[in-house]
Amino acid sequence: MTSPSELMNKVNRKTLHMVLLTMATGGLYLLLWLYKTNQHLREATGQEACSETYIIWMFVCTGLSGLFINDEQLALEIAAGLLSIAALVLQIVWAFNARRILLAFAHANNQIHFRMNGFNTFVLNVYYINYCINELGETDQRQQPVYSQAMQP
Repeated sequence: MTSPSELMNKVNRKTLHMVLLTMATGGLYLLLWLYKTNQHLREATGQEACSETYIIWMFVCTGLSGLFINDEQLALEIAAGLLSIAALVLQIVWAFNARRILLAFAHANNQIHFRMNGFNTFVLNVYYINYCINELGETDQRQQPVYSQAMQP
């Protein structure tokens, strides 16, 4: 298990930059971030938010919905809408799994006051998880000098 500041350094993305990159790449950056962050969470905590197969299905749903969205056939447009909803639901489920892992990780690292809002997790899902990873790491970095100075004679 690594420290929260190490997890923040591995993820290494400000939330505003993440939003801008997601808009610039048409959502592809978000999926890549999700894949890498899932790996970093597993390395840092020893727990998986979801399997790699789960993330691959998220890629498939997003890709096929983008492929079918501008088709003139009504059936394909309906399929695109359903696939978009499926991808969104998969992201929300991932966000709540990551929330559970981050809360346990924070409490294991003596950050008992760290809280994550369930409503924000639902509405902002992946972006809120990124924000909380950054907040957790910054809190850990602020606490480090206090503990190291207190232990010196």
